[in-house]
Amino acid sequence: MSEVKMKHIVGVAAVVSVGNSYVLQHRKKADASGYLVLPGGKLDEPDPVAGLLRELSEEINLKAHLEQVKPLHIDNGTTREGIPYLILYYHVHITQEQAQTIENLEPDKCHNLMWTEFGVIHKARMWDNDLRAIQAAYENKRSR
Repeated sequence: MSEVKMKHIVGVAAVVSVGNSYVLQHRKKADASGYLVLPGGKLDEPDPVAGLLRELSEEINLKAHLEQVKPLHIDNGTTREGIPYLILYYHVHITQEQAQTIENLEPDKCHNLMWTEFGVIHKARMWDNDLRAIQAAYENKRSR
């Protein structure tokens, strides 16, 4: 009997906020071209928080601390190609000093980074799951 290998994608994404502003990447590569997306990516390691911290450092030059990372939202589904995916979303609330270090370290994948307020995010061209994660972060902050 042959063994069946199940291909799947596990990724992480971060709602990075300072005050009521959130950072988004303006993508220019692959199927997300023209979309505003949250920083993150596919996991290369078994610890999702370690993977998230690595992605934030590699993509936007953010050196976040473990205590700043809070679990937020899980999304799953199937890609257009039929590959199952699971995305673990985290809220990373940073300081103003950390926000000043953020820069686009992936110009081949992103046009730029932008900070935006929650009230105008719904007008942006975004993936629904990213928008739900931002909304969850906003609602969590309001309930504190």
